Amino acid sequence: MTTLRDKAYQHIHNRIMAGELRAGDVISEAALANEIGISRTPVREAIKHLQAAGLVDQVPRYGTIVRQPEYRDIIELYQLRAAVETFALVASENNISETAYRSGLAFCKQILDIAREMNANDSVAMDSDQLNRFLTADMAFHLVFLNSVGNQRIVKLVTDVRAQIRSCGAGRPDHSLQTIVRAYRYHRRILRYAKRGNVSQAQHWMKEHLRDSLQATLTHFLQLGPGHGSNEFLSLFPKSGFLGS
Repeated sequence: MTTLRDKAYQHIHNRIMAGELRAGDVISEAALANEIGISRTPVREAIKHLQAAGLVDQVPRYGTIVRQPEYRDIIELYQLRAAVETFALVASENNISETAYRSGLAFCKQILDIAREMNANDSVAMDSDQLNRFLTADMAFHLVFLNSVGNQRIVKLVTDVRAQIRSCGAGRPDHSLQTIVRAYRYHRRILRYAKRGNVSQAQHWMKEHLRDSLQATLTHFLQLGPGHGSNEFLSLFPKSGFLGS
């Protein structure tokens, strides 16, 4: 049963994922309660759970803000994703049903359709509608494997981690046609090898996919001027090791 607190939690979570709430933004309990159409109490409760999930910080005498991950936090969040999502490929090895496989194909096609739209319109970057569709399809693809494990704590963990990453990557300028095509190709490889039962290859391409995404997120983070030089970036981003070989 979905409670009002759950409804408020999901609403704020979705706004972070959509880039409507970004790192450093102040969250108003009153404004959110009015927006959702509920009292402030469940919103306040939802904010406590969002804080526990690492998505917001409550600053004394200031208010609640969307948490700004630090440089090292971003790397650790991707390390966590790599560990959990490669585990999911192993745990779901015998549970990728034909229905799940076809769902994965459908989400791949949705991403490919966005790439075709961009190519047809000579678009340099996705518009807001295309970005929302891409993020939805991308998340849904990864949930195919996470849901196959049958562990809702894992699903919640990864969705919260993605929201933390998204909060610092909102407005990322590199959602180009090449970025979308790379995501599509990674997804197809992961799905193909998972379906064949070749877990090691599926894990390899999952790690490469996350490594590629991490590099883009860190590059954007550095462009925001957090005070980290390129040498530090390269030392913390080896070709192998930090997400596993």
